[in-house]
Amino acid sequence: MHADVNWENPYLIRQGTWLRGSLHVHTKERSGCAASARSDMLSMYADAGYDFIAISDHMSYRKTSHRHLTVIPGVEWNSSRGEHTGVYSLNEKLIESAIAISDQQLLLHRLAGEDALVVLNHPNWQEPPHYSREQLAEKRFFSGIEIYNAVIEVLEGQALSTDKWDFLLSRGQRVAGFASDDAHHTDQTAKGWLMVRAKSRDARDIFRSLREGNFYASTGVSFSEIRRDDSVVTVASPDAEEIHATGHNGRRLARVEGGFMEFDLSRNAGEYVRFTAYGRGARMAWTQPFFPGESPSGRWRSGFVTDWKMSGLMTSPQGDIANTPFVPAGRRASWKTAPVSDSPAGFVNVHPVFEDGDGIVYFSSAFKAPRTATWRVLLGHDGGIAMFVDGKRVLAEPIRRNPAVPARSSVDIRLSAGNHDILLAFDTDHGMGWGFFFQFEVPPEQRPHFGKPAFPRILPAKTA
Repeated sequence: MHADVNWENPYLIRQGTWLRGSLHVHTKERSGCAASARSDMLSMYADAGYDFIAISDHMSYRKTSHRHLTVIPGVEWNSSRGEHTGVYSLNEKLIESAIAISDQQLLLHRLAGEDALVVLNHPNWQEPPHYSREQLAEKRFFSGIEIYNAVIEVLEGQALSTDKWDFLLSRGQRVAGFASDDAHHTDQTAKGWLMVRAKSRDARDIFRSLREGNFYASTGVSFSEIRRDDSVVTVASPDAEEIHATGHNGRRLARVEGGFMEFDLSRNAGEYVRFTAYGRGARMAWTQPFFPGESPSGRWRSGFVTDWKMSGLMTSPQGDIANTPFVPAGRRASWKTAPVSDSPAGFVNVHPVFEDGDGIVYFSSAFKAPRTATWRVLLGHDGGIAMFVDGKRVLAEPIRRNPAVPARSSVDIRLSAGNHDILLAFDTDHGMGWGFFFQFEVPPEQRPHFGKPAFPRILPAKTA
C-alpha cells in the first residue's frame, strides 16, 4: 500500500488527460517464455494507440525507448516458487537492485518507502499456484494486485482476481487494482490495460499518477467521469450497460442499468466501495476503491492499521500490563508479520497463533507525521494493552473488554514532524485476549505516511 494514494478519493486531482498503457509485457530477447521481439511488441502497442508501456521481462532489465511510447522501467521479479511480482520505478538502479534479491518478503521490505510501484501478478494463476488467500494475508508493502491478467484466459487458472482484491480490501489492506495483457506474443496485446489520468505523457507525470492511484483498469469499457463530492461518488461510462457498486467481501451494494451511478458512501457504514462498469460481452472496467475517511468528529480517520511486526509470547516481570516495561529486561524478540482477520475487517488477531497461551505479545510499527500536531489514537481491544510512542508510555488499559469494538478507547498524543515508532504490549490473558483494532484521527492536512514496521532498537530483533 502506498501513502501517496488518497484513499478517500484517488481521483481528487482532475487535471490531466486519460492515457492508455500496459505494465506487463514480455519480449523474447530477455524472457525465454516470450515469442515476439521487443521492437515488434513496441510497434504493436504504438499502432494500437497506447501512450505508455513497461517491458517487464523476467528477472532482466534493459533500458528501452520509443518515439511514440513513454517507457516506464520495470521487471517481473520471480523466485523458484513463482511469486511473480511487477516492480516499476523511474530509478533504474532500484530495478537492478531488486533483481539481485532472492526472497520476495525481503524484496517487499526493501522497496517499502522507495519510489517504486510493486504489483503482485496474476493471483489466480495455477501454474504453479500463485497467491492463495493465506499467502496474501501474510504479504505487506505492495501497491496492488493484478485483478485481470489476460494471458491466464488460455492457461490454468482464472484471469479475473477481484475475489482476491476484495479479500485484501476487506481486511483493511488498501491496495490498487491493475489489469494487464501479460503479453508474450504480439497477438496477445490490447486485452487488459490501465487508463491513467496524468498531466502529460512525461514518465514522471504518468508514474506519479500510478503511485497516487489516479487510474482505472479496463478490458474494453471506459469511464468518462469518476468524481467524489462530499460523501457522494459519481461514475459515468459511455459504453457501459450496467454499473455495480461493490463493498466488503465483494458484496454488491447497488446496481444500475446504463452508464451512470451516484452512490452515497455514508450508506456503507464506513467501509470501502469500488465500482465496476460492465459492457458488451465480457468487457469491464474497475475504479480504485473509495474509503469514507471522515470521522464523526470532523477529523480525518485512517483505515485500520494492519502493518505490524509481532514478537513471540513473553512473560511480564510485573505480571500486570499497566506496569509492563517498554523493554522486557534481558529478552530478545523474534519478529514475524502479525496476522490480520477479514472478519471483522482490520482486526489484528493473535489467538490463532498463541491460542490459550498466557503472556505479553509486543507489536511494532512506524509512521511519519508531516508536521507537528496532536494526533488521536483509537483502540479497540479485548485484552489488556499498553502503548509506547518513541519509547514513552502514552496509554495503559489493563482491563479485558470482550468483545473488541473499534475506537472504544482513545488517547491524544503530541507529535513533532518526522518519523515515529509505535510499540504495543498486549496481554493474551490465558487466551481470553484475542487482539485489537488500531486507527488514527488527525486534522485533514495531517494524513500519516506509513513506513516499514520499525524494530525497536532496544529489542534486538531477527526477522522470522
